[in-house]
Amino acid sequence: MKIYIIRHGYAGEESDGQDPKRSLDDDGVEATEALADWMALNNEVPNVIYTGIRTRCIETAEILRKAFGLPKARTEDGLAPGKGNA
Repeated sequence: MKIYIIRHGYAGEESDGQDPKRSLDDDGVEATEALADWMALNNEVPNVIYTGIRTRCIETAEILRKAFGLPKARTEDGLAPGKGNA
């Protein structure tokens, strides 16, 4: 089993540190699409995608999901900053 840990794509400048609705910017979309292309080319394709609940995380997961033809990503509140036991 392989586990890929991918941080969300670029999302511009932080506004106040607590900006869960900040979207990917154009660079973030482009970089995420390039990552998906690279992963597919190198046969590094996941079976499932889990994502945090912030907008930019969901947008990143959706780009990857579409590129790999996977079902909807599973959102997990525990993947948000300050959550979980890590």
